[in-house]
Amino acid sequence: MFYSSNSIAAFFNDDMQLSPYLASEQYSWKESTAQKSNFMDESGTRYVFGFEYSNFNTKTRGRLIGLDAKLYSGAVGYSGHAFSLTGSSPGLKQFSSSTRYTGNIIEFDIGHRSPFRTNLGNGAVDFVASFGSDFWERDIGGGSLDDGTAVSGYAEYYHSLYAKAGMGLLLNTGTHKHLVNIGIKRPFSVSETIDLSNLGTEINLSPKPGTTTYASWRVYPLVPSADRFSISMYFEETKFYASDTQTFSFSSGGTTHTSSVYQPDSSSTVAGFQIMWKL
Repeated sequence: MFYSSNSIAAFFNDDMQLSPYLASEQYSWKESTAQKSNFMDESGTRYVFGFEYSNFNTKTRGRLIGLDAKLYSGAVGYSGHAFSLTGSSPGLKQFSSSTRYTGNIIEFDIGHRSPFRTNLGNGAVDFVASFGSDFWERDIGGGSLDDGTAVSGYAEYYHSLYAKAGMGLLLNTGTHKHLVNIGIKRPFSVSETIDLSNLGTEINLSPKPGTTTYASWRVYPLVPSADRFSISMYFEETKFYASDTQTFSFSSGGTTHTSSVYQPDSSSTVAGFQIMWKL
């Protein structure tokens, strides 16, 4: 027990550094069906606040470890379709609104760094594996269809557990440190809950995970006036394939209706700019 406790303590005190950060990211979410490749499209800006606790900036060789926790939020434009049960011509109608995103991500990173020397400066190659949890709410606003039919807003709740595997390249030029990372990401568990409380029902779906890519470039200035800060740019994709169809019943106008719903093929992209400072 003594050995185990000290091993854990060493694991979390291995040149670790606590760094808060802020980020602004351009976000898009797209859904497609066999009938409509552009069934739904969202895009807009989200804002991020988080903390990173890691030794990726301080470690020159050996074990890498990190914990990243962040909150994000933002309103994006929504352009899609809604199914009208009323009006002169019931069916699928064009619909525009806005969607409010609120979510949080917790990610644990572990890897290994191997140093090397070049004419440009000292460098290192990283091999990193990550495991994370992403929970978010899509609060889709109401509005009206192109035929004037009112549409009520509703919320969707997602939870994704995922894994990443990637490589990094670190280069110290004497005035700056550059860290570039690339890799693949794949969820291994995805759940979705659609809150249709206005219809008196809730629907649970399980979109199927897909494999995507991510990349980032972080720059650490080494001059004394700015060595507490770093800036980075990042890009990440997420992809889900269509869920199985769920049948549900609801009442409208004194009549009970039976319908079915599924989550179409869906993909998101995030491209962001981040500023981080060390405490």
